[in-house]
Amino acid sequence: MDRRKAGQPPPEAPSAQGMEELVQPRPHGSDHQPQRMEQRRIGEALLGVGFAHGTDHGSGMASAERPRTAPSVVSPWRPVGGKAGSRRESPLEALVGCPGAGRPRRRAPRQRSCCNQLATPPPAATGGEGRGLRRHAAGDGRRLGPKPGNGALLTRRAGWLLASGGAALVVSLTLWPSSGVPQREIGFWCLLCGSRDLADGFLNLLLFVPFGAGVGLLAGPWSALLSSVALSGFVELAQTSLPGRYSTVGDLVANSAGGLLGAVLVVQARRARALVLTPPRTLRYLALLFPAVVFLATAALSAPRLPDGVYYGQWTHELGRLRPYPGRVLGATVGHLHLPDGPVPDQAGVNGALSRGVPLEVTVLAGPPPRESSHLFAIFDDRQREVLLFTVKGDDLLFQRGTLSVDLLLDQPFTRWPGGLNAAPGDTVRIRVQQRARNLCLEIGEELRCHLSAGVEGGWRLLHRLYGAPPLLAGVLGAVWLMLLAFPAGVTAAGTGRALALGAGLAFLGALVSWWTPWLAAHSPALLAPVVGAWAGNWARRWIVGHGTRSEP
Repeated sequence: MDRRKAGQPPPEAPSAQGMEELVQPRPHGSDHQPQRMEQRRIGEALLGVGFAHGTDHGSGMASAERPRTAPSVVSPWRPVGGKAGSRRESPLEALVGCPGAGRPRRRAPRQRSCCNQLATPPPAATGGEGRGLRRHAAGDGRRLGPKPGNGALLTRRAGWLLASGGAALVVSLTLWPSSGVPQREIGFWCLLCGSRDLADGFLNLLLFVPFGAGVGLLAGPWSALLSSVALSGFVELAQTSLPGRYSTVGDLVANSAGGLLGAVLVVQARRARALVLTPPRTLRYLALLFPAVVFLATAALSAPRLPDGVYYGQWTHELGRLRPYPGRVLGATVGHLHLPDGPVPDQAGVNGALSRGVPLEVTVLAGPPPRESSHLFAIFDDRQREVLLFTVKGDDLLFQRGTLSVDLLLDQPFTRWPGGLNAAPGDTVRIRVQQRARNLCLEIGEELRCHLSAGVEGGWRLLHRLYGAPPLLAGVLGAVWLMLLAFPAGVTAAGTGRALALGAGLAFLGALVSWWTPWLAAHSPALLAPVVGAWAGNWARRWIVGHGTRSEP
């Protein structure tokens, strides 16, 4: 029965505390009958509907005493402004004077207001189900639902960071002038026709991987490919006006392939995570064999190579990016054979003497220490292939010779003696180099140094020898190189102990290869890096496993 028709006074408006009691669940039982009656009274006030005096089954009244006919219901929802078809106003809106009060909300409001305090929660939120929904108690801003997911937001932020950082890295490493001029002119349509184009192509591919990964996270692999082509085209076009730089279609292809590779890697990240969690046996074997193959390849490609042809001696010339040494060469010999500044008379005898390890001796009148790398003495053949080369930078003496890596369009390592040419201008210095049974030895004056060559940790020099790098930076790069080689073995290892054992095994293998190869030298501090790299790989695997477990629902 409607209370307004019976002449009964309407119930008083519910307070905020009453609303809080309404939305909060109450335990069932006979001891809570007054609270349930209060909730019913507040509901009648909200809906403006009254029934005859009686209760449901929970109140204890028999079913025969309940009204047999449906109650007379008068809708309290009235149009706003009195116009038909307009938005209807709820009783709670009219009661508190706040639009939107009493209406379910699909998402949490952004600001605290009177409507936020009195808004009724959506049904899915009151049940505690539904991802990303919030429930608010009356007058309380506490979050009662699950936290909304932010994976998409983090992905976009990571994409923008990788894309912008990768583009900045590309511009900073490519758009600056290079000292000197190239050794020879290279046409634009050259794909693999330079002296070290394979190494340059591999480095260009790696350079565009971060940029491609960022664009791949934002827009997909094909957008990453098109963006890489556009950025590479801009770089190649800008390099045409920079001294010491040249543009080729091979660089454009390598850069675009690097961008596509980065996008594919981030797209297949989920599959890569599954391989990390449960690596197959084949993947474990490959991760263990990969550094061993790199060690053996470093030893093989660093072997000296003496080309066949007409040899030419060159004393303090300008060779490409190398300036002439400010001093003067007084003479050069291989055993009893003279090496003039020009064509070598007995080319076959010089080739045989160098192959047998006969000492090469160069007498120099020292000059002021040059700030840039300067050419002191060299031997080239008639096809401009390098046989051996002495350079000076400051007080450091650098020696390099032709290796098998040059035939594969890779770079070549060199030997550095820090402070070796520490002589006053005008002094006569005798430099002697000889390949012995187990190592390469340099002698300046009365001082002899052997073990100056790099070991397997110098394999990165086959990609870029980084001529002007100080010895400390070269040592750090060698340690990082070994850590990266041992990292996959640690990722696929089952435990920390096994990862450390694999790292120790790789360190022993690297030391053995460096000691056994005559043109390499074993350095104990650098060979400890595989142990650290294997441990880091195993730590990364445990972090991925733990992160994946916590992220699962």
